[in-house]
Amino acid sequence: MNITLCRQPDAGQEILSMLSRLAKSRQNGCSPEDNLIRVARKHYLSVSNLAGLKPALNALAELEAHVLSGIEPDDAHLSCLFTGPQSATSPIIYLYDGLRYGYSAEQCAQKIVLSLQDEERLPHAQQEMTLDAFVRHVSSLDIDRDYMLNLTQMLAFWEDNLAWLSGLLQRAMPLYAEKADCVQPLIDAWAEDMEARLSQMQETGRICSLLQVQNAERPYVLVPALIHFASLFAFNPTPDGTQYIHYGVLLDAIARTLPEIGDSQLITRLRALGDKRRMTIVRALAEHPRYAGEIAALTRLSPATVSHHMTELLEAQLITAEDVGARVVYHLSEDGLRGLIDGLNALL
Repeated sequence: MNITLCRQPDAGQEILSMLSRLAKSRQNGCSPEDNLIRVARKHYLSVSNLAGLKPALNALAELEAHVLSGIEPDDAHLSCLFTGPQSATSPIIYLYDGLRYGYSAEQCAQKIVLSLQDEERLPHAQQEMTLDAFVRHVSSLDIDRDYMLNLTQMLAFWEDNLAWLSGLLQRAMPLYAEKADCVQPLIDAWAEDMEARLSQMQETGRICSLLQVQNAERPYVLVPALIHFASLFAFNPTPDGTQYIHYGVLLDAIARTLPEIGDSQLITRLRALGDKRRMTIVRALAEHPRYAGEIAALTRLSPATVSHHMTELLEAQLITAEDVGARVVYHLSEDGLRGLIDGLNALL
């Protein structure tokens, strides 16, 4: 299996990850602090076993705060380019690929459709497509309407969006570089640990399981992930077919430190989702935040019953509650769902 270990994060992607969290906090009507590393830091440090992670989490929070304090992205671009359904790739990732690899709007449209639809259902001879053809293709798919509109607007104003992203990264990159030294020891420790693990794992199947990849023939590059420090994810392959896998710099440290606590949290979350009424509530919150009254009307449950189910979901850390005046609005917890997914992936 062809794996290259990269010892430096993708600075551009790290900056976009910061802005994606900022976009979600603004979309949910929260302050920026509600969805940034500081919240994750508070969560992990509340567990006594993880007190040793405090210096690393502080360094990551310092980097993120420094970058975001020096750039002022407008809400229009944040809401259009950085948001989408949880299971979909946000438009900014396609735009970032376009900036890096020189894609035209038509080439990007083709890549979006290929990622949303099986290749067997597409006309293979068609290398590029017009915006109208893209809308026809995507309109036939069962995806969020607002998301489709965001993708279409990104392509319709392709050159303007490329120029905007280029300018934003030009402002953010120097800020990122100014604080890079504070996270370098964390990256170095991750790289040394990962290099040792890969050298010990001679069997391709074990490595594929570790990195959660399906195609052992594809070339892979393993990159440290800072903002998503407890996650593992891959982006679209590059034009030469290389797959970049972003591996959280604290993922293994957290997994090693919290085996028992992790199992307990996983059981709690699975139990919370084992009730179909709570699953209905979770699906409703995946669309947008809701007040308790909306949830009661949607599920046709009494206020007392809704309160019981919300308590179960809160204890499982699958949702969060925010006081808005005299009312409480509930949000789906991205960190909680990611923890559930990570816990299940650990069993594979």
